[in-house]
Amino acid sequence: MVWRSVISHHVAGCGACGGAEPVILNPKRYTARMAAPVKGKLDEEARVALRDWFTAQAADLPWRRERRPYRIWLAEVMLMQTRVATVLRYYERFLEAFPDPAALAAAPLAEVLKRWEGLGYYTRARNLHRAARIISEQRAGQLPQSYEEWLALPGIGPYSAAAIASIASGEARAAVDGNVRRVLARLLDEPGDIRRGQTQRSLAQTAQDWLDADAPGRHNEALMELGQRICRPRAPLCPSCPLRRHCRALARGTVALRPVRSPRSAPREEWQLGALIVDAQGRTLLRQRDADERLGHLWAFPGGVMTHNGTTAIKKPPAGARSELARLLQEQLGCAAQVGAFFTQVPLRISGVRGWLVIYRAKLPADYQSTAENIRWLSAAERARASFGRAERVVLSAWEEAQRPKRPRRKKTKLAGRSASRRTK
Repeated sequence: MVWRSVISHHVAGCGACGGAEPVILNPKRYTARMAAPVKGKLDEEARVALRDWFTAQAADLPWRRERRPYRIWLAEVMLMQTRVATVLRYYERFLEAFPDPAALAAAPLAEVLKRWEGLGYYTRARNLHRAARIISEQRAGQLPQSYEEWLALPGIGPYSAAAIASIASGEARAAVDGNVRRVLARLLDEPGDIRRGQTQRSLAQTAQDWLDADAPGRHNEALMELGQRICRPRAPLCPSCPLRRHCRALARGTVALRPVRSPRSAPREEWQLGALIVDAQGRTLLRQRDADERLGHLWAFPGGVMTHNGTTAIKKPPAGARSELARLLQEQLGCAAQVGAFFTQVPLRISGVRGWLVIYRAKLPADYQSTAENIRWLSAAERARASFGRAERVVLSAWEEAQRPKRPRRKKTKLAGRSASRRTK
């Protein structure tokens, strides 16, 4: 008989169990065997168990091979709201282009954004560039040494400052991110809403009290990695957890109920309209966003956001999209544009937004001349050097692919003797 429980053994494909299917365990037998007496608070025994697990199981990551503050800083910024697997594709390439803060500070912002393209959350790249310039101009190239100094830089919050200071300088500061909050909420069986300030402050104090002062950086990394790999939001690998004997939620059968998290507000629904305008030389008319816009400094198609009362759950563009785009182009370009056929639409992947980027072909008067500095005709070579959001890059790639001459299909020919050979077998 298979018991139903909130505790599952391993997920399919897990290396620890050879890819076996999930096994649901009897919560009473499981807790008696794996989570026997839970102590009142996290202690030295739990700290040692975490340390030993991390020593044996720590992932081999490039920023851990050389404990240079700049590399640790870059990694922490890239890892904000981004998976490790994604960061690994960008980290080394970014370092090749900007091997130290001086190189980053000296580079134009456009080049930094281009190297960041595809990683998302571009405010991180802009703040990284600003911080590098502050270090170069105001600190004589010297990186911060303490939590307070890191916290003073643009784009560095309490978590990032604590992580960098503890790992790079050995400062005894607990770094508390979403992974750490989840681990602590389960270890303590915390009933409070993890989105509320009071609960966050309580968990942060617990993390600070439990911190290994002799090796704060390793302790912070271990706790973060435990949350990422073992104490996952769904299907946590409780039998593989080094802290299972200290976990109150495991002992009480409430792992799946922790942390308590109030629902987020519904994402804003949005239709973005854009015009694909191409001249006789194959250049496209594009607009560089202002610094204070969302995705500031990145290039986009002329157009804007359509105000409507419909829902983006319906994938068809709302009625009046063409006329609205014509109005936006008149306002933005200062001339009457002829909006033509629908070209494509791409889903938006922006935090807090659910919607579509809808692109129509359009034509401008033959005598059109752009007078705005941020609206330009870009050639293929210039587009390759420019930085775009994911949706705009998808549209451009689709258009460029459509312009390539199609290869004629080869006619399929039967090999001589194939039919005969099949009959003789």
